[in-house]
Amino acid sequence: MKGSAFRSGVILLLGLELWAQGWVRITSRLESATPIVVQQSTRTGRLWVSTEWILYTAPTVGAAWTAVTSLPFSTYTLALASQGATEALLAVTPYGLWRSTDEGANWAQTHPILSDRRVRLWVHPVYANVIAAMRGQMLWRSTDAGASWQPMTLPGGTLFAACPFGALDDVLAWSSDGLFRSTDGGVTWEAVPSTLPRQSVQSLAVTGGIEPRLFVLIGDTVYHSSDGISWTATAAPTPPRALFAFGSSVVAVAPGALLLFRPNNTWETIYTGFTDHITAVLPVGPDRLLVGSELRGIELYRWLPQPQWQPLRTGMDAPPITRMLRSEYSFLLGGPSGIFWSDTDIAGLDNISLSLPKPATITAMTLLQDGLLVSTRIGIYRYRRSSGQWSTVAEVLPAVGTIVALAASPSGDTILALSEFGELLRSTDGGATWETPSFAYQVSFLERHGDTFYAFGTDGILYSHDGGSSWSPLTSYPGGSCYLLSFHPATPQILACSALPNSRTGALYRSTDGGSSWQTLEADELLGRGLTTLIAGTASQTWYAGTLEGEIFRSSDNGSTWHSLGIVGDGLPIQALLELGSLLIAGTWRGAWYQLIVGISESYSPSVILRIANGELQLRLPEPTTVRLQIYNLLGRCLGYWTTSSPTSSLILPLPALASGTYMLRLQAGNKEYHTVLPLP
Repeated sequence: MKGSAFRSGVILLLGLELWAQGWVRITSRLESATPIVVQQSTRTGRLWVSTEWILYTAPTVGAAWTAVTSLPFSTYTLALASQGATEALLAVTPYGLWRSTDEGANWAQTHPILSDRRVRLWVHPVYANVIAAMRGQMLWRSTDAGASWQPMTLPGGTLFAACPFGALDDVLAWSSDGLFRSTDGGVTWEAVPSTLPRQSVQSLAVTGGIEPRLFVLIGDTVYHSSDGISWTATAAPTPPRALFAFGSSVVAVAPGALLLFRPNNTWETIYTGFTDHITAVLPVGPDRLLVGSELRGIELYRWLPQPQWQPLRTGMDAPPITRMLRSEYSFLLGGPSGIFWSDTDIAGLDNISLSLPKPATITAMTLLQDGLLVSTRIGIYRYRRSSGQWSTVAEVLPAVGTIVALAASPSGDTILALSEFGELLRSTDGGATWETPSFAYQVSFLERHGDTFYAFGTDGILYSHDGGSSWSPLTSYPGGSCYLLSFHPATPQILACSALPNSRTGALYRSTDGGSSWQTLEADELLGRGLTTLIAGTASQTWYAGTLEGEIFRSSDNGSTWHSLGIVGDGLPIQALLELGSLLIAGTWRGAWYQLIVGISESYSPSVILRIANGELQLRLPEPTTVRLQIYNLLGRCLGYWTTSSPTSSLILPLPALASGTYMLRLQAGNKEYHTVLPLP
């Protein structure tokens, strides 16, 4: 690095304990997402994507995505409506329906009850100020682009779906009693004679244009109508499972295919291949689609002149990070929408989940000696770091539901898998065959420590010394239930917590003899914030804890006392923690954050002044002494080392060629040692 790259400044080193520079989000390295909704403005072309945990926007197709941080909630459903010159973005969140008229800069809540994942919004294809909203067996209607809402009555039977279609005040509704229409905005309903099956509406799509058309998927058949009265069945080459529309185009996602509805009322197959991972589709041209899918985020698909996929994930770098693992020479960050592996530092994180045999939401993972074992909603897969290749372990398992926890021997020969319904599976041949051990306990988590497997949850802590064949309760554990369990790598110390997930009650326990005896720790301040994560540090007696409020704590006395390291982001619940060299990394539902932690002796020492100028470090000491100076990167690697051959009170050193970033200085002056942060722009 040249001297001109530095800013002149002075660093004052004092002999006290310094903690961190604040929490910084890891950007550009964690690009993955699972979109659930994709919308585009017909006025400006601006795109909006919800991944449930975060809302992204881009000014046009192909531009980088930007997180909409002004809306700090999860978003389930999006809709774009307009009235006059005002375009309104509507977002369904856990805290009701929120509305923005300035492209997401500011938000106002307009409906507190529309707060469920299953809420649906439909905008009238002609009168864009008219919207219908449905939650369960409740209907509402807005005529001012979502600024205010009026309840609608219900037709007879169990309500399946409702949509504004036809004249200004027309609303169609499907129920177990058939098809109904209201001509007065949902005040009264009349039955519409129809040949449509009286079954649940699986999907609904509306096209715009001169003659809007309504498409409904009932059973295995898609029906369409231009007036809501007369319906025509279509013959799709493969039964669709979801419909998506924008402008005058309708696309159906079917098992193994994407289908495009043509003006001659036929379906054209525009893609053949795996489609189970596709979650959202937006037609953006006569020969192209935006496709949202599990693990892959947003991709642009063109089928003319030949099929081509183009990833559009740039900027989508705040995925949920719920698991962090570290081996001797590498580490990984992972969550439902991606796994990122690095053999160096956070700048070397690489998305290894893009090459999974079948992309699907990730549900559990555990380290192996040569890689990783991962479960998804489809199956279990193995990743070998040496080759960078994935292999299928099993996609047909003798369990009901999704695998939510994994543990394995280092070689991967013995595998334990726990389903969401508490079924425990065991394989001793790397997943080729599976058995169901006798296991009558309610647990939610699996861990391996040394040669012992642990299962813990509602029924406390269980352990197995024979690879999961037989289990015994850890009767010495006093907590009853256990939802957090962490082992210190260098000692027989264990911390366990009985607090229910997302609760602010429970107790924290410690064992210093490998679990033979336990002590209850005074940790009311920690538990009162909702304990979510508990890990061991690398130093003896060091532990870290994350909370629901996004605050992270550190203990250096084996859990007896805890000190705050600050709040991550806007108070995001902490899902995972990892100590990595001089970094502490925190995983949240909106990406990963890091903090540089620097520990210095608490005893007072004479100050040392460092001046950075013209590519040099200038040191001035209070008295002549021998000086040793080292520069480290954030992973603790030494990048430069200097020492004086004779005592001196000042020293000028040329800096090595360092890239912009954050480094740590270690200075030994006589029998004193100092540390500080060196930021290089």
